[in-house]
Amino acid sequence: MSWSSGKDSTLALHEVRSAGQIEVVGLMTTVNTAAGRVAVHGVRRVLLEAQAATLGLPSPGPDDDASR
Repeated sequence: MSWSSGKDSTLALHEVRSAGQIEVVGLMTTVNTAAGRVAVHGVRRVLLEAQAATLGLPSPGPDDDASR
């Protein structure tokens, strides 16, 4: 699921899970590797990882690259 790390992504995930028609298996986001932060909200990677863990989803890894 596309993930900005903010409240709107959280609400969207809640709605999708509540509907029960789609299984969310991971989070997709853009991280500025130099800064170690989510590009949209500037959230540190450690918080992104904590969000994923709390949601029971794998954290986007440092080697995940959508351009490949």
